[in-house]
Amino acid sequence: DWSSDVRSSDLLTKVEIQQQKLKQIGKHLQVLHLVETNTKSETEIILKRRFPTIEFFFNHGPPQNNRETHREGCKGTLIAFQQGLLNIKNFQIHIQGRLSTLDFDIEGRPYRLTSLYAPSENKTNNSLQFFKDLFTTRNINPEGMNILAGDWNCVLVKQDYYKYKNL
Repeated sequence: DWSSDVRSSDLLTKVEIQQQKLKQIGKHLQVLHLVETNTKSETEIILKRRFPTIEFFFNHGPPQNNRETHREGCKGTLIAFQQGLLNIKNFQIHIQGRLSTLDFDIEGRPYRLTSLYAPSENKTNNSLQFFKDLFTTRNINPEGMNILAGDWNCVLVKQDYYKYKNL
């Protein structure tokens, strides 16, 4: 199982849920990928101390003055898995809180996990530019296997907003 049904911000802010899900890594979950994590470097330090057998790769979002209420205040992504599961080659943050890549090998075969949290603004140009930049060799490895995971927020035309409610 490569996924979780818990909201990312809930997972990392509610200690009971955090403990429950992170303890499943290596047992019921092989790789945990989260978006909208709303984490800071302090959260990273605490989780790494609390779960020393888990490898964490954080891409924290930029600081927000009104992080709790601002629609874009929950930026951030996280990749976590049991130590030794993957042979890590490189982790790179391309856009703070939005886009990072993790290169690893499985049985000598190269893989790239691209972790993304696409813009949810209804400004079409911002979204289009993000996706144009996404599908480049900086983010996609033409020599290996690619996994693109995250929150795509694919709202590109007016029809995408049909009956949309901002909850």
